[in-house]
Amino acid sequence: MEKNRLNKKDLGNFLTILKKHYSNIISPGLDDKNSPVFRLINSAQEIVLDKITPIKPPKEFLFPQSEELMTYDKNDSYTPTRIVEKTKFAIFGARPCDIKAIEYNNLFFGNKFNDPYYQSKRENLLLIGISCEFPSSSCFCTTMGISPVESSGSDLFLTNLGTDYLVEWVSDIGKAIQQFFAEILTEAKPEDEKMKIKIEETTRSKLVEEINLTEIKGKIIQTYDKEDLWKNYSEVCIACGACTFNCPTCTCFDVQEKMESLENGTRYRTWDSCQFYDFCLHASGHNPRGTKMQRLRQRILHKYQYSIDQLNQWSCTGCGRCIRSCPVGINTRSILKDIKEELHG
Repeated sequence: MEKNRLNKKDLGNFLTILKKHYSNIISPGLDDKNSPVFRLINSAQEIVLDKITPIKPPKEFLFPQSEELMTYDKNDSYTPTRIVEKTKFAIFGARPCDIKAIEYNNLFFGNKFNDPYYQSKRENLLLIGISCEFPSSSCFCTTMGISPVESSGSDLFLTNLGTDYLVEWVSDIGKAIQQFFAEILTEAKPEDEKMKIKIEETTRSKLVEEINLTEIKGKIIQTYDKEDLWKNYSEVCIACGACTFNCPTCTCFDVQEKMESLENGTRYRTWDSCQFYDFCLHASGHNPRGTKMQRLRQRILHKYQYSIDQLNQWSCTGCGRCIRSCPVGINTRSILKDIKEELHG
């Protein structure tokens, strides 16, 4: 893997060059309440990389919370016009947990059915990751087998060296644009890799705990009938859906039609949540997941069992957003530890 150094003073020049090829740059910045969010940025001064990762993941730029799919018009014999986004854009400063989430979503939206709306955005994305130095108290990425400095899945990957960034050109797409930045790059140094190892060790030491899931991988389904385990957490759940809406790998959506007039309309999709009562509600009135216990169990089993069965990959990256956003303090780490105790004592 080719590596360079980028002086932080040249970050503005880096972004200027980048915008010539990727018109929109999304990065962690601050909102009007001074909280970190992923948003469109126009200058290096707007980028904020020294805080915990934003509570809302960058998945909305690939899988929007609300998205028009097609329009149709009676005067055109109701021939639908598919709406496909083709704007080239870059996500700058994604941490390994969010990079792994995008890798999972690539599988989900391209496995048995190729979703053209997601894929069109993914094909136009340049993904620039960064080593994580600022985990929250809710993070458990290493439990899910993800290193805080893992570069795989990104196109470019940055590591903070102090006055410089170590730049790794990871993918073929990344390597293809390396030449554009030649004038502001310098050679990487042998000690750079040591700094990366040091950051990994320091970040790991800040994590509250690491749970070994090796023994229960593929076996969590055995707790399906352990209702006391699930009720212990579901009884306080208020079914707000925050855990799923802020999860970088939750992909549930609803499709609806909006008639603009008697002649034309729009089909769109919006995020949905398996924690909502009407998520599985049948037209007959029957609801196979009518209780909070059943719905919470479904979410956990999907993350740690069904996605393994279907895609051979956890649909959890340990980003901790579900824990951070839960208004009643349901802790996914605690659920995993209880499952492990239930299976192995």
